[in-house]
Amino acid sequence: RWGYNTLVSWGLFVDHSWPVDLATSVSTEDRRKLHRLFEYAASREIRLLVGLGIYSWGFEEIIRAYPQLRQGENIKVWGRVVPHNGDCMCFSQSESREWMRRIVDFIVEVTDAPGFQLQPFDKGRCICPRCAEMDDATYFSAVSYDVANYIKERWPDKMVVVSGWGMNFDERTNLEAVKRMASRLDYLADITNSSLLTGRDFRRWLISQLPCDFGDSAGCSVTCPQTWDRLRWYLPHVQHNGAYIRSMYEDGGRASEIFAGPLMNPGTAVSLRAIGALLANPGLSDVSVVEAAVEEVYRPRNGETRNRLVQ
Repeated sequence: RWGYNTLVSWGLFVDHSWPVDLATSVSTEDRRKLHRLFEYAASREIRLLVGLGIYSWGFEEIIRAYPQLRQGENIKVWGRVVPHNGDCMCFSQSESREWMRRIVDFIVEVTDAPGFQLQPFDKGRCICPRCAEMDDATYFSAVSYDVANYIKERWPDKMVVVSGWGMNFDERTNLEAVKRMASRLDYLADITNSSLLTGRDFRRWLISQLPCDFGDSAGCSVTCPQTWDRLRWYLPHVQHNGAYIRSMYEDGGRASEIFAGPLMNPGTAVSLRAIGALLANPGLSDVSVVEAAVEEVYRPRNGETRNRLVQ
């Protein structure tokens, strides 16, 4: 109803690290709950994707059991070389690829999810001598292609997207590596809006070169600490997001990843409804979608009250 067609959920199986015995990550009752969750999403015509860290995030227990999966004393995280965090598998090790496939197979076995959102760079990358031969863009693209290609070969109808945490898209980007990755994706999200740093002309050109849809996070969203009272802030941000959505659409982008928030917060409730309407129809005005959202969320008693809320 709000214009969204896909949701991504993280933490459905583990909140920190995969166990070596993958089956122990979910109980029999958890499996039943997951089955009901995916059934409900499908009944509402929503694709519920499983968020999955690839080669980075969630591998501490597996690496402790199989230390050969970790190579070197350092890793690279967000442009900095830091001591190894024990959570990054070496992409050059064939056993690491086997573990990634086992995890994907396990998720499909339990949920038969309609697709995956892959994040390959969130907690760093391996920089052992073999992996270090690849620059960041090439490495990012290679690990993403590896997992996306495996999924598409086994289940061609499943949606596969990449959320580009830790990756910058600019004139130095290895375009051929990114295009190879994109050939197995449904869309690629420039989640930090990095392609705009080089200018819209570059972003427009980049989008034209890719074989999949491209998008960003539509600017920024307000996601306050989880420990805060959900009514502590009131920061609607529709005009900000609307400008980003329209410029991305004009440049050829056809995807966007919006961060959800607590719907009990009245500002978040209005923003998410209005942003969804703009994503479904970028030609709508900010005022019109806010008016509709205000009517649904607040149900103002009269036009004067509605107008004050909209303003």
